[in-house]
Amino acid sequence: MAKRRSPDVDLKRQVAQEYLAGETLYDHAKRRDILRKLIRVWVEIDYWRSRRGRPRHGFDPGI
Repeated sequence: MAKRRSPDVDLKRQVAQEYLAGETLYDHAKRRDILRKLIRVWVEIDYWRSRRGRPRHGFDPGI
């Protein structure tokens, strides 16, 4: 059975920022071996966190 990976918060933020900077979703997912859907989720969480004025460090599942 494969062990589930849990990327740290800094990686999530970096992935979201690189995607928003213009890198294609497919290329980014392929290079980092991350699901495209997961990148979309991280980008959405980063967006809403910045809109609400909450600190952008850490992703809590309560959003």
